[in-house]
This record gives sequence, structure tokens and C-alpha cells, in this order.
Amino acid sequence: MIHVRPIEIKDISEQSERFKELLLMCSLHNFPHSDYMNEYIISTFERLVQYHADGTAILFGAFEETTLAGFLWAYERMVLGEIRVHLRELVVDSAYRRNGIGKQLIEILIAAAKNRGIASIELLTSHSNSGAVSFYENLGFECERVQMVKKLGGSA
Repeated sequence: MIHVRPIEIKDISEQSERFKELLLMCSLHNFPHSDYMNEYIISTFERLVQYHADGTAILFGAFEETTLAGFLWAYERMVLGEIRVHLRELVVDSAYRRNGIGKQLIEILIAAAKNRGIASIELLTSHSNSGAVSFYENLGFECERVQMVKKLGGSA
């Protein structure tokens, strides 16, 4: 049975490798050709720890007994004069997907945002990740901006 609850500091320290594993799973899905994945995962995890330590993280985990099946990490930020909750990471282990865990985590985030008096939740996902795009659209998210990139070559 999966239960969702706030993530505590002991969860982060006891399951640091599991957090990194889940972050890697998500990142490889979104950026399959990156040469800097290990550095990216380490820095992302360090930011998660820092945001939790300074109290700015909104962190919920989905646990099957003591196994971290997935988690959500969000934080408040200012966008065009509006305070929003930015969904930084939503990761559910592939073995646990299609069981409503992601939806449950989003519903808890919506409740947390409303409790803070925040009217908008934003997120980024890869255009090529059609499963994620469809998931978020089914939960009422809409495309607001499009981020584009032009590769110029070189290492700069």
C-alpha cells in the first residue's frame, strides 16, 4: 500500500541514493543524450537538500513501507509579479506508474498551494515527453510559454 506524506530530513539522508536514482530515471527520460547527467543529478540533489534545509521546499514522498516509490519537489517563486509554486520535480518509479501516485502528489501540491494563498502552479517538461505533457494536460495544466533552443555547436 502506498502512502503519501511530507518528506522529512531523515528520509533525505536515509534514502539519498534512492532520490538520486529517481532523479536519474526522470532526467534520462527527458534528456537521453546528455553527457553531464551524473553532475546534473548530484547538483539537483544538493539543491533539493538546500531547499529543504532553508524551509523553501515543498516535498512530498510516496512510500511503499520504507521504499520511496516517487516524490514531488516544488517551491515558491515570483513570476511577472505573481507568486507561483514551481513544480521542480515529479518522479514516480516506472514500477509504480499508472497507479495514481503522480495524480495524488499533484493533488497534495494543489492543496498546499491553496493553503499558502497561491493561485498558480507552473512546471517545465520536455516537449518530447508526450506522456508527461498528456498527464499534466489531463490535470488541467495549460501551455503558457514555449522554451526554444538553437544548438550552435562547440562546448561553450
